[in-house]
Amino acid sequence: MKTRVISALFALSILVFIYVFPGLPTYIVLFLISALMFYEFLHVTNEKVTVGYYIICSLFTLLYYANLYLTIGLSIIPQEYLYTLNILLTVFFALTILSASMFYKIKTFREVTYTIFGYIYTVVLLSFVVLILKMEKGGLLFVYVWLGAFGCDIWAFLIGKRFGKTKILNEVSPSKTLEGAIGGAVGSILMITAYTIIINRYFNAEIPWYVLVALYITCGILSQFGDWCASYIKRQFNVKDFGKIMPGHGGALDRLDSLLFILPFIYSIFLISEFK
Repeated sequence: MKTRVISALFALSILVFIYVFPGLPTYIVLFLISALMFYEFLHVTNEKVTVGYYIICSLFTLLYYANLYLTIGLSIIPQEYLYTLNILLTVFFALTILSASMFYKIKTFREVTYTIFGYIYTVVLLSFVVLILKMEKGGLLFVYVWLGAFGCDIWAFLIGKRFGKTKILNEVSPSKTLEGAIGGAVGSILMITAYTIIINRYFNAEIPWYVLVALYITCGILSQFGDWCASYIKRQFNVKDFGKIMPGHGGALDRLDSLLFILPFIYSIFLISEFK
């Protein structure tokens, strides 16, 4: 339970920071978190992480968030180029890592593919926070990410610990049970419903019913896949945690894995609803 609470508080601190310090400080914090998670991922999936190798990864992480800030934060670059530039940065990163690994002969091709996936996993996925925040009433909408990722996780743990008997994905995460998964889904649905009632009544959010149903599916079900997939990756490399930034509780990637998984889904839901 303590680990779940720490995860929720860690993500809540990010949420509060975004509200208190919007603008450049938010982009800087997101960049630092992405860079940290990327390092944790590389440390687990690569046999050796040299300084030069990580500098390349950090540089492209910085460029990715700089592009977001210049297009969304400052509007210096027209926003219609945002996605094109992000795709180009991702492609150039993949080609740079491949070329550097071949030239210096320090990496296997398998490690190169792990690194490219790690970039998408820890950098691209977290950047959806910015895309959600730039929407109308984006601050209110971003709370759904927190409720979906950590509300579901806490409820799944509480119900699973009390009533859990039926194991699911035993080879990936032995502690996960069907009862806990159902409890997490129901718990997150109740929290999302209560939050929606509040923001519709007092903040004129006007969240329609079909968006709410889509959020039920994403937050109640898909958020659990984020935790399971992270556990699957760690099992493949025989490690308990991605990092040690919080001794006994893992790293930043361990704490935010569920959040990363549902960010693009929640963004897509609100993006589609804008056209209705």
